Amino acid sequence: MTSIEFIHDEKDELKALDIISWCPFCTQRAHLKVTGKKKMEAVRNYIGSSMLTQDLPFEASEREFIRSGYCPGCMKRIMGVEVSKNIKYVRNERR
Repeated sequence: MTSIEFIHDEKDELKALDIISWCPFCTQRAHLKVTGKKKMEAVRNYIGSSMLTQDLPFEASEREFIRSGYCPGCMKRIMGVEVSKNIKYVRNERR
């Protein structure tokens, strides 16, 4: 299951998006913090659309995380890919 948390500053302007997911394989929770207007707008357009993740302006492993929710460890183990340092584990949380 993946969720998106909208992070606002003190002026209630959108500052960042935090994409949070439970890995379907190992149940670890991981997240990808998205900053920058271009990337945040791309994620907002992606939500509820038929847009392909390959059209998102992210590294390949970040797009895979958005699409599948695989944690960094499972993504590396199963797919054999280098994982972006921007995808991080949420400490001490498992389902």
